[in-house]
Amino acid sequence: MCAERTLPKFDTASAKITKEEGLILYEDMVLGREVEDKCAEMYYRGKMFGFVHLYNGQEAVSSGIVKALRTKGDYVCSTYRDHVHALSAGVPAKEVMAELFGKETGCSKGRGGSMHMFSAEHGLLGGYAFVAEGIPVATGAAFQSKYRREAMGDDSSDSVAVCFFGDGASNNGQFFECLNMAALWKLPIIYVVENNAQLPNLKSIKKLVYSTWLGMRLTVWMC
Repeated sequence: MCAERTLPKFDTASAKITKEEGLILYEDMVLGREVEDKCAEMYYRGKMFGFVHLYNGQEAVSSGIVKALRTKGDYVCSTYRDHVHALSAGVPAKEVMAELFGKETGCSKGRGGSMHMFSAEHGLLGGYAFVAEGIPVATGAAFQSKYRREAMGDDSSDSVAVCFFGDGASNNGQFFECLNMAALWKLPIIYVVENNAQLPNLKSIKKLVYSTWLGMRLTVWMC
């Protein structure tokens, strides 16, 4: 049995970023919020069709993690709340908005819409309409990086994959399978669980209990 772990103490004074880095992060967060606000406006006015899942309030998660990656070589795998992840990955705002309006100039040629942003150029492996669907895709991206390096002798293969998903996805079988493989094979991947309180069918008090249980669950793969 794995003992429950607590988060290590973090000295914020030791975290140093330059003014330029701070501005990059701030501008990315502001851009994400402005785009999401405009998405909401256009959707409620009936100008944007299909489903639109917003990311308001979570922009700092996307900016802080994606901006720490390399602009070329690393991978980002999103959920159906993928607009801001696409922006943080470097997809131009014009392409994101064009995709939302179903235009050919969108990052997925207007065929993906809100939930299926994709850009090979920017290492964005897609948004996914089904809960937890992106977890095995990101795990596969991490596996190919390790395989190419260790089995094929490609020393340049050092990419890292980042996989975003909500707390509700941790009830899906793919979550368990992929985290088990990643821990067993020591894959170069970061799983980002965004506890955004969007898990359906749970009342507030149950969500609080669930959040604590989720943290305990993850310690299994930290042994």
